[in-house]
Amino acid sequence: MSKNVAYSRTYATSLLKGLKILSLFSRQHREWGITELSLNLGLAKSTVSRIAHTLEAEGLLRREVRTGRFQLGIRLWELGCVALDDGKGFQEKARSSLDELVASSHESAQAGILDGLEIVYVDKVDAPQSLRPYTSLGARFPAYCTATGRALLAYQQDSVIKKIIKKGLRRYTERTIVDGNELREELARVRAQGYAINRGEWREDIGGIAAPVRDRTGAVIGALGVTIPLSRFPESAVSPMVKSVRRAAENLSRQLGYLGEQRSSA
Repeated sequence: MSKNVAYSRTYATSLLKGLKILSLFSRQHREWGITELSLNLGLAKSTVSRIAHTLEAEGLLRREVRTGRFQLGIRLWELGCVALDDGKGFQEKARSSLDELVASSHESAQAGILDGLEIVYVDKVDAPQSLRPYTSLGARFPAYCTATGRALLAYQQDSVIKKIIKKGLRRYTERTIVDGNELREELARVRAQGYAINRGEWREDIGGIAAPVRDRTGAVIGALGVTIPLSRFPESAVSPMVKSVRRAAENLSRQLGYLGEQRSSA
């Protein structure tokens, strides 16, 4: 075996271990010590220490001065922003549409993208009401049982839907769709009407309405939606809320260069 091949394999192995270290960080576990990382990954402390310090030198990790424990570094935030910037300006331009949506609906609004099989919120504007659902930027939710997620899933290739169904449709509430055929029917309905509705399928007391956002080519690249406490979501509120959501999504699509025929907002 040549030295170059051996080096390449060693480098690849170290890279994989580094990625595994980074993947352990979450909202629930924001800090890790070397010993904890070693135990969780089944790696020698010396190996974990070497890789963690390399990641620190590259800005991917940082150490808390007082405890010496590792946290995610600012470089990851920078890379995340690059990953979310698809060159079409969805995240950059979404804020004005979210402000518009909150002003017209008086409910909290979010902009989301599909990442794998989950919906990720890349921007949000909270409602002025004291009673409002809480969401956080970067939060992930199952796409099949949220309005924003279904507004995106409805326009994905069938292979994506098959993966979601194969993975299993977990029941979060009594209203969650857990049958694959029923999910397909719901996604077809979303495509036909141009918006998605969720009534307590992800969380018992929270509903939502969302509509797709298109780029200049007509591709669906994101979705805008509102989350609504079910106590403020009677049937009489659906039509005006749908109108507000679709109008905001269509306005954003036009800002992104979409010149295709717009659906009626009536």
